Amino acid sequence: MLDASMPRFSRKIGQPALNLSLCACVCAGVALVPSAAEANPYLDGIRQLSLAGSGRASSSGVDAILVNPSALTTSQQFSIAPVYQYSVARNGHALGAFILDSLNNPRFGLGLAYTFFRAEQSIGYATTAGAPMRVDTLSLGHEAYGVVSARLFNGFWHLAVKPKWQYSVLQYRDDAGQVQNFKDKMNTFGLDLSTTISILRWARVSVSTENLVGFDPPAWSSEQVGLPGIEHLEGVPLDFSKIPRLSGAPRTLTHSVAVFPLGDPRLSINFDGLYDFTSYWDTDDNDNGKADKHTRLVYGGSVEFVAGPVPIRVGGSWDERGPTAEDDRAYVGAGTGFVQSAGEGGVGWELGLGFSQQVSGTRQLDTIIGAQFGLRLRPQL
Repeated sequence: MLDASMPRFSRKIGQPALNLSLCACVCAGVALVPSAAEANPYLDGIRQLSLAGSGRASSSGVDAILVNPSALTTSQQFSIAPVYQYSVARNGHALGAFILDSLNNPRFGLGLAYTFFRAEQSIGYATTAGAPMRVDTLSLGHEAYGVVSARLFNGFWHLAVKPKWQYSVLQYRDDAGQVQNFKDKMNTFGLDLSTTISILRWARVSVSTENLVGFDPPAWSSEQVGLPGIEHLEGVPLDFSKIPRLSGAPRTLTHSVAVFPLGDPRLSINFDGLYDFTSYWDTDDNDNGKADKHTRLVYGGSVEFVAGPVPIRVGGSWDERGPTAEDDRAYVGAGTGFVQSAGEGGVGWELGLGFSQQVSGTRQLDTIIGAQFGLRLRPQL
């Protein structure tokens, strides 16, 4: 049931989306971008966003917590950071707060995080007279998790576990004004595992699995018709193009390779691959008595160059979604920032700005922009 404190939303031509810029301002000024990305809770991290989804093996700090927890112990830092992202096509806002420590004990890294997502989307249809109409939906997501990473064999091998709690819901109002769930609510515990191997100072290789337990099926399938509680939509063709087809919390396996031509992370060339076993993996038998099990594939490459305190990031990726090529998509990303390292007993800070742009695909081209501001602390030990 939708909380009474949440704003009401209409099943007809909708209300303007609630602007969360004020919340972003509270988060240490992260509203440097306009006032809300694809996974629960829809927060990629600014570096990952700028590299178009690649760069897991060379990640560190907050980015490591999000996409490759085992990389947390590849560098030593103590940081507190809020993160904000906005998805234009989905009118989606994502906020996160992170604290991490791989400084006090170089053999272990610890992290705590909470993220929140809110988006307003619509399901389109046409009246018998051909007039366009829509049913507005509200999507909410929460995630809280911890990370424990261990540095083994003199830094050659890094291993991490990431237990988490996940909640997401997608709702609309029916003819009686009652809240209906468009899909089953997700309220579960999940688990991610990852490992990274450092090859001297020239390269890293990482493998991760996300939502080994606690994965969530996609919001809809091509066979879905009608909306419970809205009688005039029975048998009416519905347009779900603005509702994400992908699972919000898919079971995935990723691999990543990072090469450091200069012998350190100042320059990294990254190649990543992701395998999604949930978004198009149907466990029910079809008309032929077999389940449609298709693995979604995502491949990407990127380059990051850190010029003094300024990182410069560019990347591209190809998302091969369903069994046919009609929903394949390509993305490009770019970003920059500024890092002021903390001296002994002092405080430093970091700023990150980035965007990702869909450049091919038959549906609405999605633009995601984000900002991150964090504090780096180095206490005297």
